[in-house]
Amino acid sequence: MPPSSQDLLALGEAIRAARKNAGLSQEQMALKAGIDRAMASALERGTRNVTLSNLLKVCRALDEHPSALFKRWERIAGWKT
Repeated sequence: MPPSSQDLLALGEAIRAARKNAGLSQEQMALKAGIDRAMASALERGTRNVTLSNLLKVCRALDEHPSALFKRWERIAGWKT
C-alpha cells in the first residue's frame, strides 16, 4: 500500500526542517544530494514519493541520520504505535 498524502506531507515537513536546521537552501541540498532541485522542492511539498536511495542521499546531504529524520516525521505525523 502506498503512503498516504498526509504521510508524504509530514515527510516533506521533516525534510524541510532538517534542511533549514542544516542552514542549506533547497538548491544547496539538491546539489549536495545529487538530485534535481525540482525533485527537492517536490519532496518538501509532499507531492513526490521518495525512493529509499534518494532519501538516503538527502539524509547524507543534510548530515542527518535516517532514524533522526524519521523521528521528525513521527512527531509531525503524530505517529502512534
